[in-house]
Amino acid sequence: MRFHLDPEDVAALVEALAPAVAERVIRELRRQTPARSQTDGDELPDGLLLTPREAAREYRVCTRTLTNLAARGQITPIKIGTATRYSRADLERWVQEQTEAAAAVP
Repeated sequence: MRFHLDPEDVAALVEALAPAVAERVIRELRRQTPARSQTDGDELPDGLLLTPREAAREYRVCTRTLTNLAARGQITPIKIGTATRYSRADLERWVQEQTEAAAAVP
């Protein structure tokens, strides 16, 4: 059985467990991990489709919230093979609907 561990998650765990070793491990992880973009790493890549994790980070919700919204038909997940993606336009539409609904409440 193989697990995929995100280098950022591993780095956070190492920092909590062994602060003296953390800097060296983080440096090694960064050296081994290809850069996602030319930015500082905090920005998400621009694109039409987002992974659940990217969408959750960008819209400040957890991935479970995205799953629940999809189950209720409020957003539409896009399946590419076994991978799930979310349309940025669909998420923007949902945010706009929520904003308008909140503004309509007295």
